[in-house]
Amino acid sequence: MGLETLVTFLTTMGYGIAVARTIGPEKLGYFQVVWFWALAGCNLATLGIPGTTRRYIAEALGRNNLPVARGIFLSTWKLQFLLATAILVIGEVVVFAFTRRSYWSSSWLLILCLAPRFLAMIPAMVQVAAERLGQNLIATTAASAAMIAVLWYGLWSGWGVVAAAAAFLVFNVVDMVLKSTFAVSWLKWRPRAPIEAGLQRRMLSFSSKSTLLMLLSFVVWDKSDMFFLQILVKDPKVWSFFTTAYGFADKIIWIVAVFGNSIGVALYGEIGRSVEKLNQTAAVGLRYCLLLASVLLFGLAAVAPWLVVALYGKAYAPAGPLLVVAALLAAGKCVMPVVGTVFAAAERQGAVVIVVLGCGLLDVVLDLLLIPRWGAMGATVANGVAQTLAAAVMIWYAGRSCGVQWKLRELLPGAAAGLGTGLTAWLAGMWLPSLAARLAVGVAAGAIACPILFRLLRVFGPEDAYRINELSARTPPWVRSRLNPVLRFVTAQEQG
Repeated sequence: MGLETLVTFLTTMGYGIAVARTIGPEKLGYFQVVWFWALAGCNLATLGIPGTTRRYIAEALGRNNLPVARGIFLSTWKLQFLLATAILVIGEVVVFAFTRRSYWSSSWLLILCLAPRFLAMIPAMVQVAAERLGQNLIATTAASAAMIAVLWYGLWSGWGVVAAAAAFLVFNVVDMVLKSTFAVSWLKWRPRAPIEAGLQRRMLSFSSKSTLLMLLSFVVWDKSDMFFLQILVKDPKVWSFFTTAYGFADKIIWIVAVFGNSIGVALYGEIGRSVEKLNQTAAVGLRYCLLLASVLLFGLAAVAPWLVVALYGKAYAPAGPLLVVAALLAAGKCVMPVVGTVFAAAERQGAVVIVVLGCGLLDVVLDLLLIPRWGAMGATVANGVAQTLAAAVMIWYAGRSCGVQWKLRELLPGAAAGLGTGLTAWLAGMWLPSLAARLAVGVAAGAIACPILFRLLRVFGPEDAYRINELSARTPPWVRSRLNPVLRFVTAQEQG
C-alpha cells in the first residue's frame, strides 16, 4: 500500500505541476472546477457498492466461503456498471448544457473518465478484502506510466487542457482493465453461491447508509466549500489557489492514509473472528496515524509558502498561506480510515451519519460567514474546522459504543513531537534570504529534530519497540543496517 501511494503521489505531483505551469492559474481554475465536480459524482459511489463489496467479501473470506465471495463480486459489479452508465450519461448532458464551449473538448473527456473509474473500484476492493494488495500496485503503476506518457506527449504537442483530460482517461482505462483481470483470475469462474435473503438485507442496509454517509461527507470534507467559493467569489484564480492548496494537503494525507488503510485491511480481516483484537488494533492504529499526521502536517505547514512557490511558481504564491491552514487542520481527515472502519465493521454507520450531518451543517454556516470576508482562506478554515470536529466526535463515540479504548495520554507525546518538528523547520529556514535555502534548511532541520523529539518525549514504549523491530526485520539487509541505529535511538533501546 505504501508503494502504491508513493506511485500515485509522484504521478499526481508531476501531473499537477506540469499542467499548472503550462496552462496558468486562470485556465487551471476552470479545468479544476470541472474535474472537482466530476470527482464529486464519482465519490458518491466510493463507499456505497464498493464499500459493501469490501465489507462482505472480507467476511466471506474470513469464514472460508469463496463461493459466496464470488456471488458478491458478480452482483456488486453489475450494480456498479449500471450506476456508472447512469452517471456518465448525466455528466455528459451537464457538460454540454452548462460548461463553456471553449472547454467542451476537455470536459467531456473528464466525464468519460468516470465510467472506468467506477468499474475499477469493485475489483480493487476484492483485492483489499483478500489482502492481495500487490495486484493493485501493479495496476496503479502501469496506469501511472501510461498517464505520464500521454500527458507529456499532449503538452509537447500543444493540446493544453485536452492533454490533461486525455491523460486522466488513459489512466482510468488501464487501471480498470488490469484490476478487473487480476480479480477475475483469482476468484475464477467457478461455482458461486447465491446471496441469501438475510445477507442481502444486511448488504442493502450497509450500502444505503454508506451512500448516505458519502453524500454527507460530500458536504463536510470537500465540496460545499468549492460550491460557495464559486458563488461568492467570481475570480477563477481564487478557485485555482484553493484547489491547489487543498489538493496538495490531500496528497500529504495520502501518506498517512497508507497506514490508516492498512490498519483498515487488518480490521476487516478480523470481522467474523475476534472483536477484541479488532478493537485493540484500532486503538494502536489511531495512535500511529495521529503520530505520523502530526509530524507530516506540522512539517508541511512550516515550509508551505516556500514549497508552493518552488513547485508551482510565483503566480501561485497566494496558495501558500492556504496550504499552511489546510495542513494544520487536516489531522481529522487522516484518522478517518481507522475510525470509519471501526463503525463499518460493527455495522453501526447510523451514528456516523448523524455526526457527519451535524458537522456538514456547521461547514455550510462557516462558509457563508467566512468566505465573503476572507475568500479562499474562509473556505479553508470552514472545511478544516468541520472535519476536525467530526473526527473528534467519532473517536469519542467509537470508544463509547464499540468498546475501543482510546487513551488520550498516549496521543499527546506524538502530537507534541510533530509540533516541535514543524517549529524547528520554520525557525531554521525563516532567516535565510533564498527560497531554495529556506526550503532545504527547513526540511533538513525538521528531519534531524524529529527523532530527537521522539526520544526526549518518550513517544515509543516497549510494545512499540517490539513492533518497530518486527517491521525492521522485514526490510532488506542494506536497509536494516542503516535503519536499526535510528530505531534504537528513537525507542531508547540499548545496542544489541
